[in-house]
Amino acid sequence: MADIENGHYDNSHRAFVQAFMARSVLTFDQAKPILAHIQSVHDGRETLPGDVTEADFNAYITTANNALSPYDYEIRSTFSQHDRTRIYALVNTTSDPATQLATLHTADEIAFLKRVLDAMFETNNTALREVMAVTSMQALQLHKNPSAGQTQNGGATQGSTGPGLTMSQAEKMLKDLVEEGWFELSKKG
Repeated sequence: MADIENGHYDNSHRAFVQAFMARSVLTFDQAKPILAHIQSVHDGRETLPGDVTEADFNAYITTANNALSPYDYEIRSTFSQHDRTRIYALVNTTSDPATQLATLHTADEIAFLKRVLDAMFETNNTALREVMAVTSMQALQLHKNPSAGQTQNGGATQGSTGPGLTMSQAEKMLKDLVEEGWFELSKKG
């Protein structure tokens, strides 16, 4: 544990980062058995999941983030909209040509996704109403790129210079994002 507290990045931290790379998100409770196994191997003695504290977990995250930062990656957290559990994910902090090539989605699909996220977090997230969600119909209405003179929220246009997606392409994209675990579909749609 002394190495972790001193922030020394070692094989246990590499294993921790690999665990994040293998999963889309982790909660503290999901990470406890993973960290217990990593610590058992690293320390040469058994560590039980119940022995892993939130301070241990946070120390691993801090040390991993210090090592990942030069590569534009970071472990970040947010809250689940269902049960308010804190969830953690390994994210890319920049968008460059190399990372844009690492996706299965086209530039028009990524631009559509950005418009949907903007609608969720900027348009629908107000002081009077913290929604941070859109209906399926609201999302589908964002299938076209803004026209040349029109911009998103007064800023520059997003990502693609093409016409955007057709309605059926947008429907498929939303379905794919739900299946891939990026979006969740509520019972209300």
